[in-house]
Amino acid sequence: MSRRTIAFFLFATAAVPVQADTGIGLFIANERYDSAPFASRARALLRAAPQFEDADFSVISGENMTAAQMRDAFATFLQGGEPFGAQRIVIALSGNFAHAGDDVWLLGRDASEPGLARADTEGMRLGPLLQIAATAPGGALVVLSPNLRAVSPGSQLSSGLPSDIAVPQGVTLVRGTPDQSAAFLEAA
Repeated sequence: MSRRTIAFFLFATAAVPVQADTGIGLFIANERYDSAPFASRARALLRAAPQFEDADFSVISGENMTAAQMRDAFATFLQGGEPFGAQRIVIALSGNFAHAGDDVWLLGRDASEPGLARADTEGMRLGPLLQIAATAPGGALVVLSPNLRAVSPGSQLSSGLPSDIAVPQGVTLVRGTPDQSAAFLEAA
C-alpha cells in the first residue's frame, strides 16, 4: 500500500522517538560530486547522526560517497546493523537524486549523467531501503533532502525527487532541506 508524502512541517509531531537499544540508522550525505553540481549543505544532515548513536542506535554514516561506497554502507546496514527485527529504523539521505517512474536513486559522488541504463551502477535505489524500513512498521522514518539545483542525470531520468513516492504502510517519509531535516531529526 502507498500513501502520498505529506509536507515536511506536518511531521513535526510524528517523529520517531529516540530510545536506547531500539534501532538502527543509515545516514548518507553527498555534497560534493566529481561531475555534477555541488549539493549545497547536504552534509548538514549528518549532524543528527550522533544523537542516534548516543541513544544506542547502530548508525552507519558517510559523506561524499561513490555509488560503490553507498552500496557497501547499505550492505553493512543489512548485515552488521541487523535492521530486521529493529524496533526503530532511521534512513536519512541527502544529495543529488534522480528518478524514472516509481524508481528513485541517490546518485553517488562519481555519477556522471548515468541515464536509466546505468542508474543502478551510479546510484543507490530508494526502493530496497523503503522495503527495509517497512520491517519496523510505525517505527520507521525515511528522510530525504534533495539538492534543489537541477542536475543532468542523463537519458530517461529526471532530476530530484518525484512529487509522489510509493511509501510502504507504517513508514513515515519526510522531505526537506538538509538543515530542516537535521533539525527535525535532532528534535526527535
